[in-house]
Amino acid sequence: MVKKNRDDYMVSEHGNWNVAADYSKLKIMKPLFEADQYLIISEFGFVNFIEELSSNYSTDFLKIKGFKRLIRTLILVIDNSMFAIKKQARTDLQNYRKELERFCKIIPLLYSYKVDQRNKSRELVLNNIKFENSLDRVREIKSLILEPLNKYDLIFSHKEEFDPDKFKKELLTDLETIG
Repeated sequence: MVKKNRDDYMVSEHGNWNVAADYSKLKIMKPLFEADQYLIISEFGFVNFIEELSSNYSTDFLKIKGFKRLIRTLILVIDNSMFAIKKQARTDLQNYRKELERFCKIIPLLYSYKVDQRNKSRELVLNNIKFENSLDRVREIKSLILEPLNKYDLIFSHKEEFDPDKFKKELLTDLETIG
């Protein structure tokens, strides 16, 4: 079955497309990259320093927004990869997902609002201890999620690369040994 390259897809002569690489890039790797960005926002309120200097939003408000997106993105990664994971690792991922869902429910407990009656404004204020503890655990879950994804080749492939020169040398050595 000869394969031809058509618009970055490998297509067999029979017309079957292998989209595993594209699926992994879009449904797993892209959200993992975004999760890293949301983690940075959860820690600092901004992805980069220049944004921080020019923002009109409160840092605490942005941290909560980043935290919510971080959790939702990690749940998305789990959902997008569950089909490719074997039983024990699948149970672990389901448990991480449940824990992340619980974090979604407790987010309102991680902050309060400070109201200024004089100018009728309200500002979100983090409970730093609760928020940092929650963020630490979500960061840990993020790292734990990567282990089964990698084990089942959704991040890095564990297949040996085929070296035709090495194969040829080994074949010749085997033939010389036999003959």
